[in-house]
Amino acid sequence: MLTAFIILGGISVYSLHAGREPYRAPVRGICYFDIDRTLTTARDGDQIIRECLSRGYDVGIVTASSRRRFHVCRNGVQTEPWVPPTLCRMLEASHGALYNSTTELGGSTVLPSAYLQGNTVGGAKAYAMTACRDRVYPHLPDSSLILFDNDPIVLRQVARANPNVRLVCANVECGAPHGLTPAMVAHALESM
Repeated sequence: MLTAFIILGGISVYSLHAGREPYRAPVRGICYFDIDRTLTTARDGDQIIRECLSRGYDVGIVTASSRRRFHVCRNGVQTEPWVPPTLCRMLEASHGALYNSTTELGGSTVLPSAYLQGNTVGGAKAYAMTACRDRVYPHLPDSSLILFDNDPIVLRQVARANPNVRLVCANVECGAPHGLTPAMVAHALESM
């Protein structure tokens, strides 16, 4: 019986079974989420994160805002009501290895010049997704990365910057009538 999924050191997904030692499950990909009008308006954010984890996907943030990780989670605890608690625990355990904003890349505030200079918002998000993947899971192909975002312009920009990543419209602004839901995430991952 599956009881929990956690990330230890941002390295792998572990499954805990009642009465057994944790075993290492291979990570199949990374679910990246935008924050504003994507996670902030999501229905049942914690279940959304668990959908990714239960299917072998780690989770990360790629936002165009200037939020630092501590604006979202502090010491593994959410700082805003819309933040999924499971996401905070994972970001804390991985030291923000998959957290990205305009001021932070993979938990670091030292940003390479290629990250934002001359990039569109979508180009910066595409860069962040692959840069963090390369540091944490270098064996994963671009096709195993999936971005849930609300902005159709940003989604097009990401597609131009990296046509191999999977993109999912996650709000009414780009055609998802119910916004980001656990069912949407499950459906997107089933088709990966």
